[in-house]
Amino acid sequence: MQNKNVLIVGNSYSTAVTFFYLQKYLDRSRVPYDIILISEQRSFFYHDLLPEFLMGQCSLDEITQEFRKIGYMRPGISLMDSRLLEIDFQNKTVETTKGTVNFDYLILAPEFDETTTHFLAERHGILNVQTPLDIVNLKQHIKTVFEKAAYEKNIDIKRALLTFSLIGANQYGIEIAFALTDYIFYLLNTQYYEIKKSFITINLIDEQNNINIPNSSFYSNYVHYNLNSKGIKLVLGKKIHKVEEGKISLEGENIFSSTIIATTAYDVASLLKSVLALKAEKAEICQKIETDKCFLLPEKSNVYLIGETSLIPGVSNYSIVTYHEQAKICAQNIVSEINNDPLKLFKNTIDIDTFTLGSKNSFVNLNKVRFSGFLGWMIFRLAYIFMFLGNKKKTKALSTFASFLFRLKDYDTTEILNENMKQFNTRILSKK
Repeated sequence: MQNKNVLIVGNSYSTAVTFFYLQKYLDRSRVPYDIILISEQRSFFYHDLLPEFLMGQCSLDEITQEFRKIGYMRPGISLMDSRLLEIDFQNKTVETTKGTVNFDYLILAPEFDETTTHFLAERHGILNVQTPLDIVNLKQHIKTVFEKAAYEKNIDIKRALLTFSLIGANQYGIEIAFALTDYIFYLLNTQYYEIKKSFITINLIDEQNNINIPNSSFYSNYVHYNLNSKGIKLVLGKKIHKVEEGKISLEGENIFSSTIIATTAYDVASLLKSVLALKAEKAEICQKIETDKCFLLPEKSNVYLIGETSLIPGVSNYSIVTYHEQAKICAQNIVSEINNDPLKLFKNTIDIDTFTLGSKNSFVNLNKVRFSGFLGWMIFRLAYIFMFLGNKKKTKALSTFASFLFRLKDYDTTEILNENMKQFNTRILSKK
């Protein structure tokens, strides 16, 4: 029997989970196969842990994982460090920067990696917070600003230096605002004693009239209470005319800020846009998913679309648990297709929704049971640790988490950067 060629394309967590379970299930089925993972990066990272990384509550090693360390690389299983250029569905081939590859089954697991937000078109002086490298750069930037502010005599300039503005009051923007606030006051309490806390201003800006959080009065009240307690200023319902270095021009108001951070969510997957000529909004992709054949693109034989750009029927809350289960079932369905067995539908057994609100403080809705504060944060962190791939990764993460929890280990930005930059290439930390 000729080997079945299974291709996985993407740089995401869903890519890694599918890669992990395909090895496991195909080994059990004893079907001859070849698995090729095509990725522009050699590693992926856990995006939802970036606020934790900003606060120093986890290390770079914890939030990243190399594809080659998932499962067991051996003959028949390979990683192609390449970019996808074109898909020929009729002849079942893909064109990459390293040549043409045939496939019997193709799994597309792209991630949102571009934005259509108008004020980010030129990006003058705007910092991003979408990758671990972005977070490292932000922390270094904050320290540079504090060094300038420490000896600045002009009060207006000093206030502008110590004004931090985040654009995008979505859930991720709010989580970054909490993390940024805690990190700033950590620095003031441990290193920059000469800077008065009263000079610090943190703005959370959005053109909408309300912050973009799940539609729940309890949720909303809890988030607003924490925003007020942290002193984060909400600037809502004002059109953003222009963003330039050191200045945000709003409708009827100008904000002078040395640090402008874009937290607006990415809403376009470049792979879908360039290769499949599809828009990346979930509503459009949903039309291409056949609900009785989990995640299969019906008009494209043996092609699966999974991950954050797909829409799962009947699922409202998307989390790492959702994507883990989706990728796992996708791997099972490919083995079922090969063996002519019935396909399995997605079943969301664990409904979890998380919201981090600063240092050791999270809100978690687990199967409609709510947890908040330190207990919520513990559930949030442990849920992610158990979603890591491989026992070695989980054991190491549990050990370092316990060390941090009991103050045996402290993560500081410079130490993290120096320790890990030797191990990780810049391509691993940032999207191309």
